[in-house]
Amino acid sequence: MKMPRWTPQSWANFFAVAAVVYVVLWSVHPNLLFSGSTVTGGDTGAHVATARFLRDHLSTGLTSWYPGWFAGTPLYTYYFVLPDLLAAVASYVTGFAVAFKVATILGSVLMPLCAFVMARLFRARDPIPAMCALATLPFLFDSSFTIDGGNLFSTLAGEYAFSLSLALSLLVIGLVARGLRTGCGVWLSGVALALTLSSHVLPMMFALVMLLLLWFMEVLNATGSTDATAPARRRGDIRRASSFLLRASALGAGLSAWWWLPFVTSQTMTNPMGYNNVPVGTMHEVFTALGWFNASGGAGGDRWVILLTGVALLASIFWRDRLGILLTMGAVCSLVIFVIDPQGEIFNERLVPFWYLTTHLAVGWLVGAIVLRIPRRLVPDDKAPVEPLLEYREGRRIVRSIYLGIIFFVGVVVAPQLGPIATALHLHPGANEVTGWSQWNYSGYEAKTAWPEYHQIMIEMSRVGQSHGCGRAMWEYSSDQSRFGTPMGLMLLPYWTNNCIDSMEGLLFESSATTPYHFLDQAELSASPSNPQTGLPYGNFDDALGIQHLQMLGVKYYLAFSSEAVSAAKANKSLRDITPPRPTTSPASAWRIYEILSSPLVEGVRLSPLVNPHLASRSAWLAANTQWWLRNSNQDQMLASSGPAEWPRVGQIARSYPRVTVSNVTTSESKISFSVDKIGVPILVKVSYFPRWNASGASGPWRVSPNLMVVVPQTRHVSLTYGTTTAMYLGQGLTLLTILLGLRNAYLRRRWRRPRDFYSVSSERI
Repeated sequence: MKMPRWTPQSWANFFAVAAVVYVVLWSVHPNLLFSGSTVTGGDTGAHVATARFLRDHLSTGLTSWYPGWFAGTPLYTYYFVLPDLLAAVASYVTGFAVAFKVATILGSVLMPLCAFVMARLFRARDPIPAMCALATLPFLFDSSFTIDGGNLFSTLAGEYAFSLSLALSLLVIGLVARGLRTGCGVWLSGVALALTLSSHVLPMMFALVMLLLLWFMEVLNATGSTDATAPARRRGDIRRASSFLLRASALGAGLSAWWWLPFVTSQTMTNPMGYNNVPVGTMHEVFTALGWFNASGGAGGDRWVILLTGVALLASIFWRDRLGILLTMGAVCSLVIFVIDPQGEIFNERLVPFWYLTTHLAVGWLVGAIVLRIPRRLVPDDKAPVEPLLEYREGRRIVRSIYLGIIFFVGVVVAPQLGPIATALHLHPGANEVTGWSQWNYSGYEAKTAWPEYHQIMIEMSRVGQSHGCGRAMWEYSSDQSRFGTPMGLMLLPYWTNNCIDSMEGLLFESSATTPYHFLDQAELSASPSNPQTGLPYGNFDDALGIQHLQMLGVKYYLAFSSEAVSAAKANKSLRDITPPRPTTSPASAWRIYEILSSPLVEGVRLSPLVNPHLASRSAWLAANTQWWLRNSNQDQMLASSGPAEWPRVGQIARSYPRVTVSNVTTSESKISFSVDKIGVPILVKVSYFPRWNASGASGPWRVSPNLMVVVPQTRHVSLTYGTTTAMYLGQGLTLLTILLGLRNAYLRRRWRRPRDFYSVSSERI
């Protein structure tokens, strides 16, 4: 096969994309990225635990049960597995520490490449694809937002799955744009869409909106509404474009049905965090959030991007350029959806990255389109001599390459050295810039000054687990724990203790309906709690009530460090100090470790739960059980949304049960078993309820307050296993059927003729 010839423009494209990748990698310190340190920083420093758990339990599936947080939580059922799965697989080659760090930066590295490929698939002429790749640079380094996703700040804060999904969404847009034009690549488009969803749901929704815009443009194009010179054979081809989009979307849905079908059908088990939308009552509030104004009301750092996006909108309509119109209309749609997003559906601040990405890409397209047209003015086509036409065209390519080189040199090399421009592009390094954040993250826990203290806590808890038994630990929170690398560092108790000591606190707040009661506990047992979930009736420090609540959740250990918490713990008869002997000069000398007495994981129920069928919705369950949780009396009678016929309904008298002895309690990652001396007496299992738990030797389990499980033994020995649901079977079956269909098509492909390009005009124009 003859290799394509590399022209000056090809080299310019290569160096443009490579330059952005180089700047990204340089900013995150490759020497730290590929070191063996344990990544920290923001949520990233806690995601390590679940990624490592996935790596060690791949044989149990991608959505297994994780006992390490919130008394157990469904892992990757409501979160996104692809980045952690890539890290888990790569860890067998590079080691886990390196593989996970590379996975966290993968989306940022792929974004310029995906932007270039997207423009190429639109058949945009040089230098537009390279300019789109270069436009991702100021977006990646934009500091207007630091947690919403997409840019490097958000990636380093823990939104690395969002960044990978956003990069893949650009690839999806390009593949579908080519497919609508040629009819080719329906399977590749479906696979890319499924990968986008498996990384994050919001960029997938962004991609779907952009695909609908593309389809609408194709409809206008096919009817000749936007191009009076379009050939007649292109008109009336709406069916072909619609068929391609529907098939690609159906394939993407089928390939990812194993995840989204359980996700959709189990939303009542999620935890509503109650975040309030960013105020959008006035246009000033809207554009303050979107970069026109800053927080103080002055000029925002992205005002120049917004202005040029307006120019790009007009230019793309004038030149009737598909890519330009799509990017600018994508920005308009992002703005509109941000404003009209209803409270409680999607937190509208999470939509901000789509606005910033489309505006930056639109500016990149505009610069490329202008550079594309400048050489035409040097020697107009109608005046070019016929004989040296090839030389003339090659000269145009060289001139474009020169222009591209100048813009690249100024934008990437010169601009960072110029104060105002560097500030506008957010490319200047500093203590609070990407380079500073990445150095903090990738140098790891081990490089922090508080590492000796942190390391000793983990060593002691590992030894406590060996001597006193494995179990859950509740630790006193303080924002000052950022000295460990992140305030969430103690969430890694399962990671450092080989899953012997679980942490009551974890990430993935929305994934566990036990989350609210943990944070209510935290307020009762911490001198400076975080209180992250809005709308909860947080109380003040109350050691007695807090320990009582921990007993209700089956927590085995309590870690305290503040003088207030330690003094109260010493006086609490339900606690036993088991802190190992240590010198007063020990780095962890302030920390005390307590064993919580009378806190079994499995115990008999004294009063029959009260069944209230009106508690089926997640908001009703949270409201009723928050009140139940904070009551000091009648907590022996738990609430339930369903249960056996003998359990009382609202207004009926509760039934009391005799005491039952529970023995031989054993637990693993996905199984709990125990023995009882009486059958028919309900047993409370202090593990977070989820519909995938199945009981053997007992009826149930049923969900009871605050979010635990009750079974009614029918034999002396009972076991609960984390299994599957009907929705999971249906989703997995649909995905398997889609894969088999793909294999069949691949087998028959040689018999099919490759679809031809339906377009005979430049795809640059609509």
